[in-house]
Amino acid sequence: MTDRDVSPALVAEARARPGGWVYQIVGSYGPQDAVPPTAIQGAWKVDDNGEIEGEFIPNPNFVAPPGWTPPAR
Repeated sequence: MTDRDVSPALVAEARARPGGWVYQIVGSYGPQDAVPPTAIQGAWKVDDNGEIEGEFIPNPNFVAPPGWTPPAR
């Protein structure tokens, strides 16, 4: 995963979470659903201005669901 893989939705999420993190989640989870740690592919740090900073940090505990293939780059 690279910075080019950051979707407009993740950029918008970063703007709403200055000083936090945005996560790449695989699977169908609603805003109120508990997301298991194994469904988090990784994360980006968000600076105090709501901009994604640095590299994508992969989650070593991520488990791809059966039949899932990573998006084309």
